[in-house]
Amino acid sequence: MKDWKEVDPQEVDMPESVKTPGRTWTEYPETEVEDAVNIPEIETEGEVQVLTGSDAIEAAENRFFDAVRPGENRLTALHAQLLDSPILVKCSGTGRVRLVHDTDSSVCSHVLVETETSTELDLEQVFRGSKRFQSSILEVYPAKNSRITHRCLDVSESELSYTARKAISRRDSEVRWHDACFGPELSRRRTETALKGDGSSVEKEFLWYPSGDQHFDIELRARHIGHGTTCSMDSQAVVDDQARSVYKGVQKVEETAEDTSSFQDEDVLTLSGDTEVDASPKLIIENPDVEASHAASAGGVDTDVMHYMRSRGVKRETARRLVVSGFYEPLLEGWNQDFADSVRKEISAKNTA
Repeated sequence: MKDWKEVDPQEVDMPESVKTPGRTWTEYPETEVEDAVNIPEIETEGEVQVLTGSDAIEAAENRFFDAVRPGENRLTALHAQLLDSPILVKCSGTGRVRLVHDTDSSVCSHVLVETETSTELDLEQVFRGSKRFQSSILEVYPAKNSRITHRCLDVSESELSYTARKAISRRDSEVRWHDACFGPELSRRRTETALKGDGSSVEKEFLWYPSGDQHFDIELRARHIGHGTTCSMDSQAVVDDQARSVYKGVQKVEETAEDTSSFQDEDVLTLSGDTEVDASPKLIIENPDVEASHAASAGGVDTDVMHYMRSRGVKRETARRLVVSGFYEPLLEGWNQDFADSVRKEISAKNTA
């Protein structure tokens, strides 16, 4: 069995963050944690099997920590130290899995996903409760011509929430990441997809809403390796009070990747003059046979929109709430309806606090 606890967290650095002259945007608190809850509430439906603990380890045949390595950074190494009951999800047809961590204890969630050819898996993770530390690692291996949709709602009131996800695609597979983050004091989230199989594709749609003195550090990566691969990364954030939003998006097209398409867009709505926002979208192109673009924008509430609503008798605070709710709708309209409604409730709760 692979020894994933062999890396000492104190011997590796914290995750890299966006840096600007004279400043590193994300500073991490002390992260000593003695134990953590590993197994969530599990719901399944359809042709899917969920194994936990030693059963998962045996069935996975040493694939845990292949995509996300324990020595990548200190938080991944700490996660490995805390982990004793990983989860293996195996899909053989059409299946649905929902994993819910609702606890005030620290959380260490590690899920490995494997699908068979021409399958479709719907996987949802929910994090709630007040805690000191929360870590979540997800390793995804979609088979040929399979489709995986992953959704995550994080409303945990954790001091530090660390998330690392990576998918390695096969031919004609599709991975969709839909992520909504609201609760943590400091959230560091990295989602990476290696488009290894010809004709494979990825969609990454993220939204987040930090307020107060929250700090969200979001990193999205896509690596085009196979021919005819496509990537779409679209994210939206509302930032209020003294909160910080840090975004890094990287699209890399390898020399081997021909006829690829890769697009990236991030929009930020700021509601206060005291917010801090930084965006770093990047293209790394090693093959000229590519369609690629990236964009990022940040700004306050449109004064013309506010004037229009105020002139029709809408109170200022009500108008602002309507603007915020409408800002996220372009993403939410394309998401699973039940999940999108859950996200809308969290947006409304933030928006009226």
